[in-house]
Order: sequence, then structure tokens, then C-alpha cells
Amino acid sequence: MKKRILIILCIGVQLSSGKTSEQQELKLNALFSNHMVLQQQQDVAFWGTYTSNEKVTVSGSWGEESTNIADENGKWKLSIPTPKAGGPFEVNVITKDTTLLLKDVMIGEVWLASGQSNMQMSLKGWPPNDPIKNSEEEIANANYPAVRMFSVARNFNLKVVDTVSGKWDVCSPKLAKDFSATAYFFARRLHKELNVPIGIIHSSWGGTVAEAWTSRKALRE
Repeated sequence: MKKRILIILCIGVQLSSGKTSEQQELKLNALFSNHMVLQQQQDVAFWGTYTSNEKVTVSGSWGEESTNIADENGKWKLSIPTPKAGGPFEVNVITKDTTLLLKDVMIGEVWLASGQSNMQMSLKGWPPNDPIKNSEEEIANANYPAVRMFSVARNFNLKVVDTVSGKWDVCSPKLAKDFSATAYFFARRLHKELNVPIGIIHSSWGGTVAEAWTSRKALRE
């Protein structure tokens, strides 16, 4: 009789644990934050983490929304259509218990700026030996609110990671001095010629070898 009772209790525990999932806080990849720029007229991906098997909805103030379900590991990803360039807009990320509001979102052209020290070098230069020509004048005139830059924090890791650290900065004399100089001049020219918001995701690391930027799969081939 004791053995029979023990078996019944164990089955009960297994059934109960199978019906519940651990609650996780709603999180977005750092790329999706205030002041971000999204690519115009595309199905733009959003992703993050939340409680497994629960619904996540992304809603843009331009009139589009998309919904998906977090997988068994709590990861979710979805795509939402964007309109022609413009803004500012707002984006709501909604679950049954949380709403995250992203403000001052622009829609335009988004580029990745990557490389070594020639891309890493900031608009203020590396004085006294490596200045940028007319650096002080360029910084003082760097007033382009529709140009934004997300600078990825450098992070040495032997494993592939699925998130980054950083934030979107709006181009102003106060902040532009720390922008990648090459990426800034590129973004400014595009903004002036196309007359649309420009977003730069800046991820560079001076002195790194080309293999460090190449996937293991590609290297093996």
C-alpha cells in the first residue's frame, strides 16, 4: 500500500510541474529602445525574452502591429511592417502583464558601421597624435536630430551571444564627439542627400583580425 501511494504522489507532481512555466520579465534586445531608427518600408524584426508560451505584441503608432508566442526557452521574435521615412513615432511592446513604451522612434535608413581603428576613431580624434581635421568645428556644428547612432559596447566572448549593450544617441554637439568619425560623416551626407532619418549601428574594435569577424562555419569551409 505504501508503494502504491508513493507512485501516485510522484505522478501528481510531474503533471503539476508540466502545466506551469516560470514567469520571466519582458525584455527587449538593447537595439530596441528610445530614439532608435527603424528601416523604412520593410518587415522589421523585433526580439527579446518573456515567459515561455505567452503572447507578445508589438504595436507601432503608424498603425501596424504584430504578435507572436515566446518559445519554450522564453525567446520571442516577430516582424512588423514599417511605412515610408518619417517620425517621431512610438512603439508599444505588450504582454498580459506589462507594456513597454519606446519613444521618439524614427523611420528611415539604417546602416551597420564596422571595422577596426579607422572606424572606431571618434569625431574628437585621439589627440594629440591623431586628430580629426577641423574636429572642434565639426563637433560644434553636429546638430542633426534625425541622425542617431547606436554604439555597441565591446565585449570579448568566446561564445556567440544573442544580445549587446549600448543605447541610441541623438546627434548633437554634446554627444557627437564620441561618434565614430567615419560613420558620422557617412550618416550626415546620406541625411542631407536623402532628407530622411539615418540610423547607424556602430560596432568596431581597433586592432582585431579579420577572422574575429568571420563565423566559425565560414572559416571551416
